[in-house]
Amino acid sequence: MRSLMIAALLSAACTTTATTDYQKVTFDTSEAILASAVSPSDVFEVRVHGHDDLSGLHRVSPEGDIDFPLIKRVRVEGLTSSQIADLIRQKLMEGYLRSPTVTVYVKEVNSKKIFVFGQVAKPGAFLYEDGMNVVQAIALAGGFSTFAQQNNVKIKRKSGDKESTIDIPVERIVTDPGSTNFRLIPGDIVFVPENPL
Repeated sequence: MRSLMIAALLSAACTTTATTDYQKVTFDTSEAILASAVSPSDVFEVRVHGHDDLSGLHRVSPEGDIDFPLIKRVRVEGLTSSQIADLIRQKLMEGYLRSPTVTVYVKEVNSKKIFVFGQVAKPGAFLYEDGMNVVQAIALAGGFSTFAQQNNVKIKRKSGDKESTIDIPVERIVTDPGSTNFRLIPGDIVFVPENPL
């Protein structure tokens, strides 16, 4: 059953292109914003300086909003922490506070995941953390198994209706100080193949 699930994930009905040089794969601005934007189930803390009654934790609802004191429902889905702070500050200035200082800290990112399968100790889905890289993902999955092809890790990445496969030499990244780590984005599938006998 597990092998069928892995096969289904790895063979999506998309246009697939292979990229051999992982160092040429760019992490564009839109992907960076997407990776740091909040989604339903995420939890963040709002601090309004000098107003403890307005400060506290908020979980993004399934509809993508929160219920905030004084200003009621605020749509936050798809916004970064600084954008949420600016929005709350603006709404508080509309008849409630003169010039509030608002800061937002994301506490839990429950909506974004990466997936690690193949020759690792604990395959599965893991919560994405901002700036997460492939070495961290494999560590979360318990590290390589005895039979892993450590320099032939595959990452499946979907962008719109296209899907690309990126080859990552993880062992080289770990052992060679000059190698660049590879940054992940939410939804990436990390697959560690088995060494051929």
